[in-house]
Amino acid sequence: IHDAMYSLALIYLNNSDEVAKAINGPDWLQDARYSKAISEDKKQFRALGRQYIISLALNGHEKAFMTACNLFAKGEYFDRDIESAALCYNNAIKLFDSSIGKGLLAKIYFDVPQFDSKEFEQLGIKLSKEAASQGSVYAMVNLGKQLIHPKHLGREHVGVGVQLLQSAAAHGDERAIQILTEYLGEDGVLRVKK
Repeated sequence: IHDAMYSLALIYLNNSDEVAKAINGPDWLQDARYSKAISEDKKQFRALGRQYIISLALNGHEKAFMTACNLFAKGEYFDRDIESAALCYNNAIKLFDSSIGKGLLAKIYFDVPQFDSKEFEQLGIKLSKEAASQGSVYAMVNLGKQLIHPKHLGREHVGVGVQLLQSAAAHGDERAIQILTEYLGEDGVLRVKK
């Protein structure tokens, strides 16, 4: 039942317009009342979708928990709150050993100004290594980029970073291909300043 509720929540969040139109009748009925009903129903379906996601997350549904974290991080349906998103991903890691949560939290630690410190960069690298070892190509790409171009740490692992990106690119990861194109010349030599 929880999985069905989760699927319905995603429908309400992502397809509220179609659901509202289906409930209010065919398009040929369009008039001022129809448009107002569609608008009000869309808001109600989105609110219901958020309610389902939060309820499921509080009951330990892993996918709903990660969706709630993503909603905070992206500012979709909730006010954007990156610190709450970071706490949410941290909890997902503790509760579910989520490789996705590890990769996304590491990306926050690498990119968000509130976490711009040596300690958070080290923690992001640790989380990325764990997620990459669990098979997360997303984490592999983030780790590779960070090792090539660290903010606070030394550059002694640049070669490992390039290898990670090349491995992800071999899996067809578009971001890895783009980063390699940006940082490596055609001769394979790194173009990042020391």
